[in-house]
Amino acid sequence: MKNDNMLVLSQVSPQQLLVDEFSIVQRAIMGNAVTRGYQNVTEFQKRCPDFLRTKHAEKLIPELKNMSVEYAIINACEKGLIPLKWSFEDTHNKKDKYLKLISLDGRCLFTVNQTRSAGTKSRLAKYRQDLDDSFQTKLNLFPADDIILAKQPYYFELNHGYQSKEPKFAVIGKPKETRGWLAQQSLLNQVQLVPKQDRADLKTATKDIQNFNWGDFEQYIDAHEKD
Repeated sequence: MKNDNMLVLSQVSPQQLLVDEFSIVQRAIMGNAVTRGYQNVTEFQKRCPDFLRTKHAEKLIPELKNMSVEYAIINACEKGLIPLKWSFEDTHNKKDKYLKLISLDGRCLFTVNQTRSAGTKSRLAKYRQDLDDSFQTKLNLFPADDIILAKQPYYFELNHGYQSKEPKFAVIGKPKETRGWLAQQSLLNQVQLVPKQDRADLKTATKDIQNFNWGDFEQYIDAHEKD
């Protein structure tokens, strides 16, 4: 008799999961959303109060960039441009919130992080450790390219950076427990890889993303603070 509480395991390639979840067009759209997020912060800096333009206030910019990228991605999800569902969740101590993105089929879960390089995974945080179930990386009876996938969503990271007006990199993938990646795909400079028959759709989606304006971003910040 099958127990519904029993863990169901299967062999799966994290690289294949990414390929299954996102077409090249959708990867390009996500890259455009990250770029738009950075542009929003540049616009904000032009219109923000003087005290936020001081040297001391520069420490706030990285957090604003990540919030702006989250905002652009959320809006892309809301417009149906990216096949992800989103929600804000509490960290383990309920002192902060993070954006959780889940694929429509429920197989994959993503967090958005700002990192120093494309090869760097997000900094250590308990909520990310909890999302990245330990046995998925430690219990591996299959070849190096495969992982064991449980009933819960498999954890990926969408990372971008860094201290520049335009993103120097934007990647989506699964970092290893220590160094390196089990799978990684770039989200920038994807336009030339898009098939000709799909470029019109990408152009329309890019215009939708560019329409995300400062007023929308301001409302997003207010809503984020109330959550």
